[in-house]
Amino acid sequence: MADFFYLLARVTMPLVFIVAGIGGLMNVTGYANTLAAKGIPQAAAAGYVIVAFQLVAGVLLVVGFKARWAALALMAFTAGTIFMAHHFWDMEGVARALNQTQALKNLAIMAGLLLFVLMGAGRYSVDGRDP
Repeated sequence: MADFFYLLARVTMPLVFIVAGIGGLMNVTGYANTLAAKGIPQAAAAGYVIVAFQLVAGVLLVVGFKARWAALALMAFTAGTIFMAHHFWDMEGVARALNQTQALKNLAIMAGLLLFVLMGAGRYSVDGRDP
């Protein structure tokens, strides 16, 4: 029974990245404009790289192939989003509160990903490792 719930966690955790990646594919121009506004050079290319990364790493974690590495990469990416998009420490009022909530949500996602880094993909995965 534990193996099934571990599988359920491994399949649902990366959905946030896969859905964001699909959304980014549907509007790469908007994504690139957001990156450009934050001073990211070659924003259009960076947008495609980020979208591809979210999709590939998310799918790797879902199927459990190189899951530890995928989870570690997604952790680093999620940490980066806190500093690039949710830097609440530079904000005031409602913007601070909203971005602090998003940053804390990202920390919770990172904690879940850390468990996959430590425990592996589980029995029902391409990697086939027991947690």
